[in-house]
Amino acid sequence: MITAVDTNVLLDILLPGAPNLSASKKLLDEALQQGALVVNEVVYAELASQFPDGAFLEKFLGDT
Repeated sequence: MITAVDTNVLLDILLPGAPNLSASKKLLDEALQQGALVVNEVVYAELASQFPDGAFLEKFLGDT
């Protein structure tokens, strides 16, 4: 199965003090166990505003 990840889930992991951090991590882990995770162009663009450049965004996505 392939799961498309929403911006809000990734922001929960990225931003300090996010109230849904634990739940978002758990859901991502469960989805990854079932198959691939994908980020569409809109989510990528929304996340890009949180990073100084694309290399940092790519590292975050790879690590996450």
